[in-house]
Amino acid sequence: MRITIGNYKGLSAEELVEQDPDYAEWFWRHAEQAELRQEVRAALAESRLWRLSDQYDRLLAQVEGLKRQRAEERMPSAEEINFEKLRADRLQGELAEAYRMLAEKEDQLAALKEVFKKLRAEYARMVCPSGSSS
Repeated sequence: MRITIGNYKGLSAEELVEQDPDYAEWFWRHAEQAELRQEVRAALAESRLWRLSDQYDRLLAQVEGLKRQRAEERMPSAEEINFEKLRADRLQGELAEAYRMLAEKEDQLAALKEVFKKLRAEYARMVCPSGSSS
């Protein structure tokens, strides 16, 4: 269905969301045509889900990159290791710090996964409401 009034006359709901998401937010709350409002609402939800999914993928890649970087920083070559000069307490402290940093990143990732699950469920609820008839 196309918008029939205003500056965005002739655009589809998806095009409106892409061009002016703020106006699309206002439009889905105030448009008189219920079917068009529902289409704009679904397009907004899909746009949000896509942005969050993209953000989730970028953060996950960043966390994985940090894990690889930490592993590489902690793995000296055989030539660099001089076991007589290493102190056990210093190594233990560095290892504890690395585990703490990894745990923080994994907690952040778990929280992000939980938000993503909730948004996916909300999107499904908005697009396919359980009591609506076809």
